[in-house]
Amino acid sequence: MRKIKKFLILGLLICITASMMETMTVAEGEPQVYWHLTFVTTPGGCHVYVSNNGGFKMTSPGETGSCTYTLPQGYYSYSVWKTGYKTETGNVHLTEDTTITLVMVPDYVGSEIDGEMFMPPGPIPYGMFIEGSIHVYNIGSSGSYLDWGITDWPIWGTGWLFNPAFGVDVSTTDEAISIVTFYAPEIPGQYQGCIVVANAHYPLTDYVELPYIVKVNLEADGKYYVEIIILEAIVHHQNP
Repeated sequence: MRKIKKFLILGLLICITASMMETMTVAEGEPQVYWHLTFVTTPGGCHVYVSNNGGFKMTSPGETGSCTYTLPQGYYSYSVWKTGYKTETGNVHLTEDTTITLVMVPDYVGSEIDGEMFMPPGPIPYGMFIEGSIHVYNIGSSGSYLDWGITDWPIWGTGWLFNPAFGVDVSTTDEAISIVTFYAPEIPGQYQGCIVVANAHYPLTDYVELPYIVKVNLEADGKYYVEIIILEAIVHHQNP
């Protein structure tokens, strides 16, 4: 009989405690305020956790990238997260209608760079502006984003241009393309060079070398022509 009474008392305490926790978040008579959260640069929705030490709300906004709470005035902590983005956390004291805009930053952890280059094989009449392309890939973890930049290119030749020379937020299902243009060297001969594209966050340990050979030849017609040979890319991955 005593054990039954103990269980009854314990159950009653649990019910009272749960009831108190619910009334802390929806207490009647407390001033209500609107809290509007907007998420910038987030395709799709984010997960949101809001707490005031007495309970929590959880929601997943749609593709609008925003949500609105109606809450009692007070202090709140929040956490906003999305796969592939850094988690944003903070605290807010709600005393009036408030709007907070969060710029969600892509998470580059887990990204790894790869790339390839395309050039016209030739023969190209000497003196023509040579145009090719560099394709940059993220072969890292799913959900990661790659920031990249071109860090090195040959000292021979003139007019080297890369458009663009850097980029951000390349997912594992996408690619970035940079148009490369230059003039071949003036002196006939064979030139070997390399263009280096690096992970912007790990430029010394995560990069790809794109080597190639440029030949400036005197042909039978007495004119000079340019031939380009693309060599196999060399990838370096030593990310932490």
